[in-house]
Amino acid sequence: MSYATSEWSAGSQFRQPTAPDPGTSYTSSATVDPQTEANVLGWISIRNAAIGRLRKLSHGHSTLAIEPPKGRVPGPHALAFLYAYHSQTSTAKTPRYEIAGATRVVDDNEATKPGHNVRDLALFLAGMVDVAWDRIREGGYDPRTSMADRADPMPPRAEFVGIAVSSLGDPDTEWSRTRNEALNMGGLPGLNLPARGLVKLIDGTWITTQRPSGDVQMRIRSSEHLDWPGRATYGWTLAAQGFSPAQGSPEHWLNELCHLVEEYAKPGRERRR
Repeated sequence: MSYATSEWSAGSQFRQPTAPDPGTSYTSSATVDPQTEANVLGWISIRNAAIGRLRKLSHGHSTLAIEPPKGRVPGPHALAFLYAYHSQTSTAKTPRYEIAGATRVVDDNEATKPGHNVRDLALFLAGMVDVAWDRIREGGYDPRTSMADRADPMPPRAEFVGIAVSSLGDPDTEWSRTRNEALNMGGLPGLNLPARGLVKLIDGTWITTQRPSGDVQMRIRSSEHLDWPGRATYGWTLAAQGFSPAQGSPEHWLNELCHLVEEYAKPGRERRR
């Protein structure tokens, strides 16, 4: 698995229901089905690994924004298609996964037309949905090769589990202004840029992260549990249950994109829109 900071280059075994509240009690209950228990633990592992990959994406994204290669300033949003595979410590009883990412960073521009707007997150993701449909119609759809700039090394059996989005700056402030302020603020420019993250996983999990300007810690909210039974891995907040994305919102388009990858990025699944 690659740990380079730069994100810029020149029926699934996972899709099973999760327990609504794993807590700690089920691990000592003789009545719990071992496969159900393993599935819950596996998804806890995937969620935490997805957050780890989002951290890497956000760090690489902010590095590029502060030190753009050859003057190619990135837009405020970047994507990572997430693929999970068993780690070396994984067992049938306690599955553990690593996450590899195939990432997409786009050049910044001031276009406001749908399909070209890279600064508005909803319009950016809607544009990516249109790109996905174009690739699907071409056949042999695989976002790792047709929608990404680069991809981490991953084994052939790695399976798609979701999408992460890195967003930099203040959504209410023009991106170029936010970036220039971060550069002129002093200290570490990368930390001066506020950072937000959004993750959608195929088990239905929604994760949001926020790092205010000057902070080093992410504030994490998840619709499903992140703690391993019996211990807390780090501070996080359980989001309200029953979330349904508003039509046309960033979450709506991210959900659509996630569905397209899961549905069509398989042999023999090409169809016309």
